[in-house]
Amino acid sequence: MGIAAAMSTFALYCFCLAFFRHGSALTIVYDDFDTTGHHFGLLAAKELRRYVFVSRGELAQIGGPATVLSSAHCDKEIVWFVHPSNRLTVQVGIVARELSLMGPEGVRVRSLGKYVTPDGNCTASNLVVCSGNHNSFHLRCAYRLAEELGVRFALHGDIIPDISINNNGHVHDLFFPNLDIRVDPLFAVRGLQPYHDFPDGVDWWTRDDFKAILTQMNKMGMNFMGFHTYCKTDDYCEPTVWVGLKDDINEDGTVKRAYRSAYASTLRGAYWGYTAQNTSDYKFGGKLMFESDCYGSEVQQGACPQPMTMEENIMVFNQAGAFWKDVVEYARSLGIKTATGNQAPLSDWHSVNTTGRAVEYYEGIFSRIEKAYPVDYYWLWMPEGWLGGSGQVDEVALDIKAMQQAYDAVKPSFGLATCGWTPGPSNNRTYIDAILPESWVALSSLDARVGMEPPDPAFKQIKHQKWIIPWLEDDPGLTAPQLWVNRTLEHVNLALQYEAEGLLAIHWRTRDIAPQLMAMNKALFESGYSSNDFWKDWARTEFGPEIAETAAILFSDIESFRLPRPVNWSSKSHLVGGGPGSLSPDLSFCDWSSKYAFLDDLQALRESVKGPAATDRLQYWLHTFRYMRAIAMTECIWAQLADCVSVAKNESDLERRREIANKTCLPLRVMLVENATDMMAHLLQKTGSTGEMGTFMNIHSHSGPGFLNASGEVLVELLGQSLPPEAMPSSQYPGPPHIIVPTVRTTVNRDESLSIKVIVLSAQPPHSVILYLARIDSEKVRSFMASVEELYFDCSFVVLAIPS
Repeated sequence: MGIAAAMSTFALYCFCLAFFRHGSALTIVYDDFDTTGHHFGLLAAKELRRYVFVSRGELAQIGGPATVLSSAHCDKEIVWFVHPSNRLTVQVGIVARELSLMGPEGVRVRSLGKYVTPDGNCTASNLVVCSGNHNSFHLRCAYRLAEELGVRFALHGDIIPDISINNNGHVHDLFFPNLDIRVDPLFAVRGLQPYHDFPDGVDWWTRDDFKAILTQMNKMGMNFMGFHTYCKTDDYCEPTVWVGLKDDINEDGTVKRAYRSAYASTLRGAYWGYTAQNTSDYKFGGKLMFESDCYGSEVQQGACPQPMTMEENIMVFNQAGAFWKDVVEYARSLGIKTATGNQAPLSDWHSVNTTGRAVEYYEGIFSRIEKAYPVDYYWLWMPEGWLGGSGQVDEVALDIKAMQQAYDAVKPSFGLATCGWTPGPSNNRTYIDAILPESWVALSSLDARVGMEPPDPAFKQIKHQKWIIPWLEDDPGLTAPQLWVNRTLEHVNLALQYEAEGLLAIHWRTRDIAPQLMAMNKALFESGYSSNDFWKDWARTEFGPEIAETAAILFSDIESFRLPRPVNWSSKSHLVGGGPGSLSPDLSFCDWSSKYAFLDDLQALRESVKGPAATDRLQYWLHTFRYMRAIAMTECIWAQLADCVSVAKNESDLERRREIANKTCLPLRVMLVENATDMMAHLLQKTGSTGEMGTFMNIHSHSGPGFLNASGEVLVELLGQSLPPEAMPSSQYPGPPHIIVPTVRTTVNRDESLSIKVIVLSAQPPHSVILYLARIDSEKVRSFMASVEELYFDCSFVVLAIPS
C-alpha cells in the first residue's frame, strides 16, 4: 500500500462553528481505479470535503463509485473523481476522449448538469466529473476544485477565505456550477530549489517543515525539489552530500569515516558575516522563540554548532542520511522528484583530498546516496565564478567524465543532470551542453545576477532538457520584504520562448515570497498570465472583496524594482564581514517618509476589511512593511550617530568632547534603540515560520553587533561612563501577545503522531496553551491543555503531541 493510502487529513484552521451545517447538498464520490498501490481517491475526497467545510461551513458526504451509478442522492450535487479507464457512463466517456488529446498530466473537470441514475429513480442537481491522465489526478482535481471555492495555496499554508453566508444560511445553490476546466501544465518539471546556507531558509527546516511544504507543493501541482551543497573551507561543509570512498559505507548507507560538517545555527558564527550568540542573550524578546542556546538543524543534534571528533563527524552525516531519507520518501509518495549534488570541480572540495581520484570518490558519493536516500537526480553544480569568468573549464570537463565513469560502475537508480549560476562558462555558455553525455537528463541554471538578469539566451541553443530557475528573492535583500511578481512572470514567459522543459524557483523564505511563487505557479499552467491578473485574484483572496481592487493596485504599484530596498550585502554593518540582508549606516534612508507613503494607504484600508482571517492577513503585511520602514529609519539614525561620534572623536578638548557625546550623540543613541526596538517588534509580530525565526537571528547576530553593540561601546568611551537604561536594548518582548505555530501540517500518515510546536511571545509568560480539536463530522470540540514548561531559561515554548 502506498503512503498516500494511509494519509488522513488534519487542519489547523480557525472557523466559526455557528456556520457548521450537517446535511450538505454535496456528495463526493471517488474511484480508486489504480494499479500503482496508491489510493489517492479517498484522500482526494477527504481533502475536498475539508475545503468545503472550512470555506463554506458545510459538511459534504463521501461515497464509493456505486453511489453515482445506482443510488445518487436525489437533488444533491455530486463530484465524481473517476479514472478515464472507467467507461461505465456516457459522461465519463466524453471526458476520457477529451483527456486523450491532452498531455500526460492533463486533468479535466466538467460540470455536466443534472444527472439521472441508470435506474431512473434519482436525479442529481449537478454532476461534476473530474478525471486525469496520471495516477494522482484525484488530488489535482480536489485542489483545483478547492480553488473554485476561493481557497489558494502557498508554501506557508492554505489561504482560506472567511466564511460568508446569506440570510438563508447557504452560500449558493450549487458549489460548482458551470465548470469547464482543463489543467495541462506548460512545463514537465515544476518546483523549487530551496537554497542551503542561511538560517532564513532550508537549513532550519525540520522533517515536519519538509512534509508540510512538500504537501503544499503537491497542492500547487509542483513535482520537483532540488538542493545544493557547499564545502567552502575545512570548517564550512554542509552534510547534504557526503564525499568519501565506497569502503567507508555500511550496507544501510551509514558511513564509517567523515569530516566536519554543519548547517547554519545560532552559534556557528564566522560565515556570511554572522557572529555566534547564545539565544538566551537575544534582545527584544527574541529568546522566547528558541529552546536552546545553540539552535539549528535537527541534523546537528548532539553536535551543535558543529562536530569536533571523528565520532561526531560520523554521527552528523548518519543523522543527515536518515533525515534526507524521510524527506525523499515523503516527496516520492506525493509524486515529487528530488535532486541533490555538489559544486564542480570536486578537487575544490575542502576536507577531502580527491586529487586524481575523482572517479573513486564519485563512486562513493553515488553508492552512499543509493543506499541512504535514493534521490531521483544527482546534479553537478557549475562554478559560481562562471558568472563573469571562464576558469576551471578543463577541471569541470574532467569531473563530468569522472561522474559518468562512476555512474556506469555503480549503476544507481537516479539520473544525472547539471545546475549552476550559468549554463556554462562566460566565453561559451553552450560549452557544457556540447560535452555533456546525451544520457544526462537535463541542464539547468539560475538566472544571472541574483535574478536581475533574465534567463540566458544561450538556452535557445541548448539541446539537452532545459530547466530554468528564476529567483523569487535574492540573498543581498534577504532580511527585507521582496516582491518580484512581474519580473518572475517575465522570466517564465522567456522560459516558454526558449522551450524549456522545466521551471524551478530558488528561494529561502516561504511566506515572504508567497506572492511571486503563487504567480509563478499559476503561469506554469496558464499561458499569458499577467501580474495584473495575479494581484486582482490575490488581493481578493488575501483581504476579501471589500478592499480587493484598491489593494491590488497598491501592491502592483510597489512591486518588483519599485519596492524600496533598505538592506544589501554589505560589510559596513558589523565586524565580521559582508553577508545577506545587511543593515548599514546610510543617510540616504533618512528620506523614508515619501518612500513608504504606500504604508499609510494600506493602513487606511484596515477599517474596511471584514472577517478575522482577512484582517489577520492584512495585519501581517502591515507589520511586514512597518518592519521594513523601521529598518530604513534605524539605518538613518545609525548614520547620524556615526557622524556625531566622528565629530566628538575629532574634538581635542575633553570637556567639549563629552558635551557633544552627552547632548547630541546620546539622544541619537536613545533614538536608535527605540527604532531598533520598533523594528524588531514588527518583525516578531509577523513571524510565523522557521524562516522568519531565522531572519530574527540574521538581524540580531549579523547587523546587531554593529548598530547595537559597537555604537554603544564607542559612546561609553566618549562619555566616560555607562549608558543609561533607555540607551540599551531590553531583553523584554515589546509587542502584544503573539502565538507562533512554525509548522502547519494539513495531512499526516494514519499511524503518525502529530507534534504541534507552539511559541508564545508575551511580556508576561503564559501558564498554559490550549488546543481546540474537532472531528470534521462532529459539532463536539475537544480541548487539550498543556503546561508551558520552562524547557530553557524563560522560553514560552511547548510541544503538543496528538497521538496517532
